[in-house]
Amino acid sequence: MTAISGFPSLLKKDDFLLDTPVYINRVRCETPDSAVVGLASLHQHQFIEVSCVLDGTGIHRIWNEAYPVSAGDLYILNTAVPHGYFSCDTESSPLVCNLLFDPADLFGAEINEIGGEAYLFGLFSGNNFAVHLSLKAKQLESFLQTCGEIETENREKAVGWLDAVRAKLTILLITAKRMTDNARTAHTYSASEESPTAAAALRMVRNRYADPDFSLADVAAAMYKSTSTVSRIFHAVTGEYFSDYLRTVRMRQAASLIANSDMSNEEIAVMCGYRDLPTFYKQFKQAYRATPGNYRKQYKETKIHCSKQEETIMSNAIYTEISEKLQRGKAKDVAALVTQALEENLPAAEILNEGLVTGMNIIGEKFRTNEVFVPEVLVAARAMNAGLKILKPALTNAGVEPIGRAVICTVKGDMHDIGKNLVKMMIEGQGIECIDLGVDADPAAIVAAVKENNAQLVCLSALLTTTMMGQRDVVEALKAEGIRDQVRVMVGGAPITQEFADEIGADCYTLDAASAAKEAVRLIGELKG
Repeated sequence: MTAISGFPSLLKKDDFLLDTPVYINRVRCETPDSAVVGLASLHQHQFIEVSCVLDGTGIHRIWNEAYPVSAGDLYILNTAVPHGYFSCDTESSPLVCNLLFDPADLFGAEINEIGGEAYLFGLFSGNNFAVHLSLKAKQLESFLQTCGEIETENREKAVGWLDAVRAKLTILLITAKRMTDNARTAHTYSASEESPTAAAALRMVRNRYADPDFSLADVAAAMYKSTSTVSRIFHAVTGEYFSDYLRTVRMRQAASLIANSDMSNEEIAVMCGYRDLPTFYKQFKQAYRATPGNYRKQYKETKIHCSKQEETIMSNAIYTEISEKLQRGKAKDVAALVTQALEENLPAAEILNEGLVTGMNIIGEKFRTNEVFVPEVLVAARAMNAGLKILKPALTNAGVEPIGRAVICTVKGDMHDIGKNLVKMMIEGQGIECIDLGVDADPAAIVAAVKENNAQLVCLSALLTTTMMGQRDVVEALKAEGIRDQVRVMVGGAPITQEFADEIGADCYTLDAASAAKEAVRLIGELKG
């Protein structure tokens, strides 16, 4: 049966915590907030969620309440709490860092016993379902440092890494508990009788919407409350009246069945909790401004006319999944998805550009804006390489050439390669083939590599002030060989500035790897005309 879209979406544990005890990501929440945001726009989860606003401003909705948020606002939410972040202004939408974990994976029975006094070191003792902390600049910096340390432990898995993760998370939770004792910097959200009552009503709707006899009276009877009490509580918590919500759920399910099944309207009406067709027809027409028959006809006509568009949508879906898995550094998943795309006869060039390159572009932009850091770029690049390994034979067979070639190295006398390697990964993520000469590269070797590989770009790194003049030597060597006008020169490194790049006759200077990748594409395109 098709899923109902009227409930808060459920984030399942296996989607985030299958391979790691703690999952951390950073998300820019750009969905606009409005007065009509309902439960279907929120999500709930099967784990604990710690979410902290890093920058921007917006609204955090928990159940039917809306709370303004800005940098430093940190929330710790218990399982199954409907919530979501929304933007008030697209130019300053909130950037949220999420830390997800299941206490049962890390702590003993006393700490992970829901409802116990020691549950999460007392954070959710009693009937609290959420905690809000207002972090100052140094506290926010400490939180981010803890997240970074946990990510490093998860990634490297050195001896005792799980104990280290547990220890760092313990300190974070105990610190949060201590802050909750200070009313000026913290606030707890207690679950009175209202939240459990509303949650129970939602569960009953999910289970019994197809029963034509199901009504608010059944919910009230199950809870030994009056219908007026349950109605008031449901509206106060969810912002919707029970009867309206039940009708919306039934109508959305009906529309889904009409569009995606061959069932008759009579069968659908029965499956959605209606005894008679006239009532079903009337409510459906009010909801969708079309009779069930016209709705089905319009949907099928649209489906026929847009079959090619649907194929594009399907291919876009797998490209999007490749991009998303790449951004999360899931190398095995990226390789599997690239294999699947090839088996479905999708063009190799599209898989490269729409999947792999798009993913690296997003990682590059996030790196440039400090939404992700070097570790995330490195694992994303590893996933990119896993996909390319599968894709390269198909690219060769299809005659797909790289958009250009770049010779990249650290100049003579300099043995540092971290920055150079990062730039190389980002440039390869743009579909540019890199000829890596490593460190301590001699100008003559660089010139020879340019000529041998017909390279359009030379990328030069220098970390020391004593070696930065080596970049000038390479420019002069290219001039002496008579090929300076056939190649573009990009320079970078800690001591390098735009003024220095202009002084030695370089074509481009960039401050970071993400900018270097963008400029590399521009320079090669410019050279090719």
